[in-house]
Amino acid sequence: MTTPFTRSRLTILLLVLAACSGTSKGNGNGTSGSRDAGVGGGMAGSGGLLGFGGLTGSGGAFASTGGTLGSGGMMGAGGKPSTGGISGAGGVPGSGGAPSAGGAGLGGTGGTGVSGSGSGGLGGTGGAAGATGMGGSATVGLTILAADQVHPSRIAIDATTVYWTNSDLGNSTVMKIPTTGGTPTTLASAQSHSNPIAIDATTVYWGNWYGDTTVMKVPIAGGSVTMLTSGQKSPSGIAVDATNVYWTNWAYPNGTVMAVPINGGTPTIIASNQTYPSSIAIDSTSIYWTNCISGGAVMKAPIGGGTITTLASGQYSPTGIAVDSTMVYWTNDGEIGIYDGTVMKIPKTGGTITTLASGQNSPSAIAVDSTSVYWTNSHSSAGAVMKLPINGGTPTTLASGQAGPTTIAVDATSVYWANGFGTTVMKLTPK
Repeated sequence: MTTPFTRSRLTILLLVLAACSGTSKGNGNGTSGSRDAGVGGGMAGSGGLLGFGGLTGSGGAFASTGGTLGSGGMMGAGGKPSTGGISGAGGVPGSGGAPSAGGAGLGGTGGTGVSGSGSGGLGGTGGAAGATGMGGSATVGLTILAADQVHPSRIAIDATTVYWTNSDLGNSTVMKIPTTGGTPTTLASAQSHSNPIAIDATTVYWGNWYGDTTVMKVPIAGGSVTMLTSGQKSPSGIAVDATNVYWTNWAYPNGTVMAVPINGGTPTIIASNQTYPSSIAIDSTSIYWTNCISGGAVMKAPIGGGTITTLASGQYSPTGIAVDSTMVYWTNDGEIGIYDGTVMKIPKTGGTITTLASGQNSPSAIAVDSTSVYWTNSHSSAGAVMKLPINGGTPTTLASGQAGPTTIAVDATSVYWANGFGTTVMKLTPK
């Protein structure tokens, strides 16, 4: 992986959106904290409406293969080609005859249309529904919560709502939508590359990454936007507890980890002289972060400031970070296009580093619950959402063909992410 400081201005932003940025406890990016189709087959898990594999549905334009009827006769030789497999209608019955009583014509194979289900053959007596179209990833339970967003970069969740930042070059916004879907609400607009996001019971917090590099807040229900501090250096990860907002300033050679009271005040430096500190996670006593560079490190410090501890060094661009009661989890981005990214863990107190998954394609955001670790492989056109038992095992692909998923969060039933190189905020149930 090329080190971030050798990239162009726009590429640096996209790199940080995809790999070197994050949030933590209380921000929704994982139960304990983290950093942040083909949708496959179309809307709400249907057969492929412009899935983010770049194709619509199965790629084939034929709506159906017809299907053999009951003993009364054979269906027509094939369905009439559709213009994208609108509903996968079954073939027209052949002139040879109607089905006998009880015969059930087979449904179409389901084109790649919006519904993704083929109707029964016209002469059949209740043909079976066609199979789901094969475009992208026809994942059962996959929902587009919000479409037509502009580089959605980070998300956070609470019991009822998903919050995210749109890192638009011209007009970044802070958004929300119910976890059950609905109409997105704009909480803040005219921001400067809004990126990391965190929430508590009353307020949404975020950092503006370029230009006016500030830390901001707005009431969760909407209202006046407040600047907590300005003059920062590209806030990259963010977290909040009952008293403070914490964030990383993504800089070299003097990147910093910072804190400011949730009601405003003088910022405090928790750690200085860090190298591209990016993702951040907290618990009741400590703050954890990744220094995102080749040969980078996973770090820890007392949440009120004090001695800094290196938990893991010599990591290849450590990116996302999450914690539970005993462990710290992170992703190593690896070499771009080489598929050598890894998912790692180490005890909070230090000790043996464990590789949970290897051979990943630019793993970035990570979240954890009581049984599993979740992460995104943030390739811009072949991204994926992954899952692995918390103590190791075989990784499971939850969704593939995603457009640069750059953030992730989980609750009791679902996993959420945003396609940062695309336009959608996604939900998968069950997780």
